[in-house]
Amino acid sequence: MKSPYLFGLLVSCLLIISECFSQNTNKPDLIYRLDQSVIKATVVEVTDQEIVYQTFGDKKGQKLQLPVKSISKIVYANGDVETYNDIATQPKPLSAKLDKIVLKNRQQIEGTIVEVDEKNISYRKKGQTIINKIGLPQVAQIIYNNGETETFGQPNAPNTPSPTNSTGRSLSIYAGGGINLAHQTLPDALQSWVQPIMGYRAMLGTEWQIHKHLALRLEANYAQQGMKLVFENDYEQLMANYLKVPLLLQGQVAFGKFGLHANVGAFGGYWLSATTTSMQNQQKYRKTYVFNQFLDRGLADNRIEYGACGGVGASYAIGRSNLFLESRYDYGLSDITKYDPKPDEYHQTTNRGFGLIFGYRFRL
Repeated sequence: MKSPYLFGLLVSCLLIISECFSQNTNKPDLIYRLDQSVIKATVVEVTDQEIVYQTFGDKKGQKLQLPVKSISKIVYANGDVETYNDIATQPKPLSAKLDKIVLKNRQQIEGTIVEVDEKNISYRKKGQTIINKIGLPQVAQIIYNNGETETFGQPNAPNTPSPTNSTGRSLSIYAGGGINLAHQTLPDALQSWVQPIMGYRAMLGTEWQIHKHLALRLEANYAQQGMKLVFENDYEQLMANYLKVPLLLQGQVAFGKFGLHANVGAFGGYWLSATTTSMQNQQKYRKTYVFNQFLDRGLADNRIEYGACGGVGASYAIGRSNLFLESRYDYGLSDITKYDPKPDEYHQTTNRGFGLIFGYRFRL
């Protein structure tokens, strides 16, 4: 008679144990954080530094980590409790405000700061349990919910000084355009009839800053130059189009966003084309200039030009770029004509030009 009773008692114990085990496996572990939030989880591992857990009910089984110093206690599904940090000793939150992470690109991330180490900031967004990380080099500042701030680096401000304020080397490109006031040197007998002509000028160049106050500039210039002879109501005008390549050494100084510079150098050029305009007896004539049309007289056009140049200017910094206004004077040293043989008392004819250019420079 005893055997049936013993068998029944054994079965009852097994059922009770099975029920308890089933209840425990269907209940989550509760992780209590110092910010008074609670995470329903299945705790996988606890070390001295972190708690490894899975979100309760997560079929994918993704493992997450929390630093132990952000935890107050863990209440396991079986009723056991482990205490890590006494929440009573932690400062009470002053408000429901979130911490703010200000990035160097001026974007902001709101959430709860979990940990700040030498390389990353760990944080949790509002309403989420996943811990996110962002590298410190991207962060400018943390604004905590209690009003305290922690600065790591300044944001990329739109008024970053221009390259002229830097002590390091840099490379810039620039472009500009404006006007050119030009004339040619002629024999003294004709000087009283000479008047300057106004044309266009454009430039495209690169600037290599080799020192805080020194830079090298290499350009390609398009410039209109020539001369005009006025005889009472009549005149003769030559408008020549040149391609010039100046190489300049520039000195510069900055005063905050403003900068001043001066440069000097040499140029080589090529006479591309020209037009002649004349006024005779109140009739205006305009035609394309034909090169070397007087070879039978021993006169040829010298289309290769060289000379000295220099200028001064001012700039205003806008981030990595700046706007500049510059004056430029070209002093031609080469004759625009070639005589064979040269006549007696021959006078060399050279180009002179003064340009005023407005441009934009960008640091690469």
